[in-house]
Amino acid sequence: MLPGLMRSQAQRAYCGAALVLLILTPLGYTRLPRWDPMVSAIGAVCLAALACLMASLQDGIPLSASVKTLLGWSYGIGAILLMTGWPWWHDLLSAWVKDPRWSRTLGMVDFALPGMILLPVGAVFLQVFRLHRAWPERAYILGGLGLMVLFLGKTWLDLFEIWFAEFISVNWFMAALFWTPVALVVATMGMFFGCLPQEFHRPSWRGSVTAVCYLAAAAMVPVGFCANGTGQLQLADAAALAVAIGILAPASVVTRRWILARFGGGSR
Repeated sequence: MLPGLMRSQAQRAYCGAALVLLILTPLGYTRLPRWDPMVSAIGAVCLAALACLMASLQDGIPLSASVKTLLGWSYGIGAILLMTGWPWWHDLLSAWVKDPRWSRTLGMVDFALPGMILLPVGAVFLQVFRLHRAWPERAYILGGLGLMVLFLGKTWLDLFEIWFAEFISVNWFMAALFWTPVALVVATMGMFFGCLPQEFHRPSWRGSVTAVCYLAAAAMVPVGFCANGTGQLQLADAAALAVAIGILAPASVVTRRWILARFGGGSR
């Protein structure tokens, strides 16, 4: 599978970024995380997996090879700095730039990092619409990409609070510790389901049911986050349960069809 993801410069850029993120993941337990070590580790692994999945979707993007390569580097640099850039980047700026005003201004480059990831995500959106993928795969990929956009939007809001807000809400901070990695995990699973060959999906209405289950799970992620942040803990717990069920439904179907294809001489 890996050689199939290394045919072009763009694909190699994505896979290289994934490798660097996986190498840097253990550092999430020591010095690098902006939030919690576990949250940062999950984020790094998911962004690495998403890089490989986006690499597999490069062939159909209606852009030149050089532009797709630049987008691959944009994703890699943005994801790596987003996961590892705090606090060492700002410590380095403080040591090099003695004027605190200039150090603060240069440090605001953090705001560009989510945008560097958003550009290749938008390119994959183009690919999905251009190739007219079948319904189940299309639903999974668009659901995963939608959660990626929400994650990047939340990251921008976090950066705004870090740089400009006088205080950070404890409720929203604690909600982010749980729902931010959930959003990335659900997005990764959706992209993974969408990139699977057609034979791994259930035919007719059963494939639609599992796709709807996933889309419902994706929709429950922002609902659960808002419920958690506003103190509606019962609704947040219900949303978490719905997310788990929505992910397990397509995962169980895909696993069953893989087992039948691998050991049962085909699937029914």
